[in-house]
Amino acid sequence: MRTKITSILSSLSLLFCFAYAPNLSAAEDWNWTLAPYLWAGDITLDLYANDNQVIGGEIDFSDIIDKLDGAFLIHFEGQRGKGGFFLDFIYLSVNDSQSRPPGVVLPGGAEIDVTLDTTVIEAAGFYRPSGGDHGLDVLFGVRSLDIAPDIRITPPDPAPSERLKGSETYTDGFLGLRYMAPMSDKWAIILRGDVGAGDTELTWTASALFNRSFGERAQHNLLFGYRHMAIELEEKSENITVQTDLTISGPILGYAFRW
Repeated sequence: MRTKITSILSSLSLLFCFAYAPNLSAAEDWNWTLAPYLWAGDITLDLYANDNQVIGGEIDFSDIIDKLDGAFLIHFEGQRGKGGFFLDFIYLSVNDSQSRPPGVVLPGGAEIDVTLDTTVIEAAGFYRPSGGDHGLDVLFGVRSLDIAPDIRITPPDPAPSERLKGSETYTDGFLGLRYMAPMSDKWAIILRGDVGAGDTELTWTASALFNRSFGERAQHNLLFGYRHMAIELEEKSENITVQTDLTISGPILGYAFRW
């Protein structure tokens, strides 16, 4: 069923692209945007096995500075007339450890080391009825998530340690809206929200950004605001159901070069 949903949404995205191709070719010039940015988000990871919580808790950004193994975030966009496309790439690698109190799943005092590598790639098109530099965009595209947890559980002696390691790729289709409105000659606000489904149970994002432009042609832009992303996963086997809830939420700061 999930594969069918993903195929349907992906087909709809391609259909939209073909439908708006004439509008793209009728416009005069492409407008390009390249924006690397920093997402100072707090990460919350909850992992359940058969409804029993195995891992849970929030890693604050002040802790992430020490626990972040790597991060790379970049946005690329092209717009021509009433249509366009964008690519968004996010990579985060976080390492954390905690002691598990006595509970159902793990013995008391167990030490848990978690390394979580998360890669999110979005490829989407958008339709802007106004055809201008600002206005309402209808978003449609595909979101690919690669989540690779590496969990090492070290119980109190003499029990041996256990390691759970794997990597799964999930593909969702998503639909959303984005609204870009000028506040003055130099300031603009950008609001975005979308929801996706397919291989995951649910993914959704929401963001609010302010844009401050510099230069006569507004080629240089400072972006800052807030972004939230939530991912819900569920995997089933014969004897176990694993549920994973991952959220990344916090302020965002970037630089956009437009030409």
